[in-house]
Amino acid sequence: MPQQLRSEVELVHTKLNKYHPQLYRYINKEALDNKFDSVKASITKPLPANDFYLKLSPVVAAVRQGHATLSIPYVIEKKEEESIRQLGYRPWFPFKAEFINERFYILKDSRQTPEVEAGTEIVSINGAGPKEIFRKYYSGISRDGYNETFLPKKFTTILYYYLKEQKEKASIDFKLRFKDSTWNYSLDKEGRSLNTPKSLIGAIPKKKSSVSKPKGDKDQNLLTSRSKAKTLKFYKGDSSIAVLRISNFRKDAYKSFYRKSFEFISSPRTKALIIDLRDNPGGYAKDAGELYSYLMDSSVRFNKRLELTSKASLLKNYRFMSKVKSPFVKPLISAAATIAAIPPSLTLKKEGERLYSYSEGSSKSLRPKTKHFAGKVYVLINGGTFSAASLLAANLKGSGRAFFVGTETGGSENGCVAGFLPVFTLPYSKLSLRFGLAAVEPYYATGKEGRGVFPDIEVKPTLQDRLKGVDPELTRVVEELRGK
Repeated sequence: MPQQLRSEVELVHTKLNKYHPQLYRYINKEALDNKFDSVKASITKPLPANDFYLKLSPVVAAVRQGHATLSIPYVIEKKEEESIRQLGYRPWFPFKAEFINERFYILKDSRQTPEVEAGTEIVSINGAGPKEIFRKYYSGISRDGYNETFLPKKFTTILYYYLKEQKEKASIDFKLRFKDSTWNYSLDKEGRSLNTPKSLIGAIPKKKSSVSKPKGDKDQNLLTSRSKAKTLKFYKGDSSIAVLRISNFRKDAYKSFYRKSFEFISSPRTKALIIDLRDNPGGYAKDAGELYSYLMDSSVRFNKRLELTSKASLLKNYRFMSKVKSPFVKPLISAAATIAAIPPSLTLKKEGERLYSYSEGSSKSLRPKTKHFAGKVYVLINGGTFSAASLLAANLKGSGRAFFVGTETGGSENGCVAGFLPVFTLPYSKLSLRFGLAAVEPYYATGKEGRGVFPDIEVKPTLQDRLKGVDPELTRVVEELRGK
């Protein structure tokens, strides 16, 4: 009913007003209030969840805080879950693809259908071009400030929302183009090909990369974290150049991994460390702060004290972060979480009329490690470098400790609102509202307001780089080191 949807608009407005500590950093109160009022006034009839999302998500995105998002819940059906577990991809989209210059290219076809080669362009999906799909959902995707590099990285999310609209269709119809040839390629919702030879249907060859690798690249990981999100290697066996790849900052025995990594590269032979933060969506500030402490030679702080709107913020976070769905267990978890939130709540300090500050591990002084790295540090960044990864980049940039190669980070250099990220499910539409409760600023917050960390040398990978397996950012750093 329209009234129920209007009440959900008001609910979102109320939650943000009450708990978001930097709601008006990029938009003034009058402008944001007008946007919410306008959406409420426009709802005069019942709307399916997808249409309601298209109305309300641009208002949440107007706050310009990348962690404040409205989303359509992703429900994985049993057959799809089985496909993901057995094959490693979703049946309705078996491609590894990238949105480059507003065009969508397949880098790998997991089904390895002979007709679909790496470099094939997806011209349309169910009759709509990728650029058209992107622009339809563009205004509803949240980002930090005025950043332009983050949104293209969200195209797979946008694609899911678009296909959600197509739920009544029995198939997903792709129009593909490779060189001078254009053809149609259709899949049903279970991933079965509808227009390929019968001999190919259901045939899943052994996995192999469709992207070539340069000859002579015999890199081997020296260390790999338990979750495989962190790896350390020497560049092509050259012990003078270490490459530390961090896919995310999640807790996976990270202290042990960093300790062992820096023991490896403490040798005088290792002159440079390349830290790869590309497409790192962030995670825990404590994890990123631990890495930071290995790169500095004096005591440092990773971030300033967190800022929240009220003492109740921590209590709300602890209650809503629980993923337990059992109606019997959830009340017990909620009660235990509330008790756990009491001690940190007592440390809150009043900061002005509306804010409280809170000190946690990464906002306290970090001592440099005995095995800290004193050599040159280079950092690879791009639009997918977000949240805690962007905070690390900001500190390394602000302290002058590292040289940056790539493109502007997707996360703001001056911090974000994250820290605690409860999810509220809207009761009628079932859309999910998620936003940060704590303003987190790096110790070195020196960048241009509303923009990410900018590279010292900008390098943008091309489609040909992807198809040839070339890493232009890493290659540029090695050339810089070797004086080429």
